[in-house]
Amino acid sequence: MKARRIVLLALISGIITTGIFYIVMNQTAPSSSNPTEQTEVVEVVAANTDIAIDQKITDENLNTKEVPKDQVHTESVKEKEEVIGKFASADIKAGEVIMNHRIRTKEEVTDVVSRKITENKRGVSVKVEFEESVSNLTAPGDYVDVMSNVVLDKSIPLIETDLILEKVRVLAVGERMVEKKDGDVEKTYMTVTLELSKEDSVELVHASELGSIHLALYSKVDSVEEKDPEKESGEKQEPDEKEKDNEESEAKIGDEKDTRFVTTPERSIIRKAPQLTAPVLTVVDQGTALLFLNDQETDDDERVWFKVKTNKKKDGWVSSRIVKHEDE
Repeated sequence: MKARRIVLLALISGIITTGIFYIVMNQTAPSSSNPTEQTEVVEVVAANTDIAIDQKITDENLNTKEVPKDQVHTESVKEKEEVIGKFASADIKAGEVIMNHRIRTKEEVTDVVSRKITENKRGVSVKVEFEESVSNLTAPGDYVDVMSNVVLDKSIPLIETDLILEKVRVLAVGERMVEKKDGDVEKTYMTVTLELSKEDSVELVHASELGSIHLALYSKVDSVEEKDPEKESGEKQEPDEKEKDNEESEAKIGDEKDTRFVTTPERSIIRKAPQLTAPVLTVVDQGTALLFLNDQETDDDERVWFKVKTNKKKDGWVSSRIVKHEDE
């Protein structure tokens, strides 16, 4: 009797278990078999490599990846063409989804650079050969010395190198490719934008037309700008006695006949006319004696120029600001 009861209970349990299994299977089967219930994904553009701030974005910097639709940010870029040729407004890490608000157009980059320029300064761009300079190490905010290389005689070859500007601020750096000619090696150049005074801007542009430009990079410690006492106090500082003497001597010097001047900078430019835009006649070393030819001119910037004769019998013009009387 007990055996029959046990068999009956086992049979009932089996029927119940089978029924429950059938119900559960019927409930889960439609959701797994229906493709419309699968997670929907969207293809977005991501960084294939690290992209630095202000870097121009190329196809090599980008790839695409699929992201669940419900996780896609509204600012996510969907097509590579939307960002190729534009510039990053912030550092973007490899694998990071590209966002529209982190991209600038060329015009927007120019506007940003213009707002970085100090009052009464100019932003001047110049081409610097990538392989032969520190341009690949230079970043916006750095300070550099600027040197020019001028080939005087290609047959020797004779090259003249001058330090033309010291400790100038870098505003922007951009890489440019120059198309190679037959038989030439393809070269990469950096277009570096520097913050300069009006006079230094003219000097740099002129030097770049005469030859190649090279940069010497300052360390981050040396790049800290010296504090301006006028800006700190809010009061205009009076020139010291030495500055007054220099101003007075600039006005008086040149009145005498047979006057000789001596150049004070390490390298001084003698020009063909009394203005900063005039072609360079020659470059002389510090301490070179120049014979005053009893003629002087004042340019539009109130800069006094003396007509002089060099020790090589060349007649030209030198700024009164870079010479002193031979007897001083």
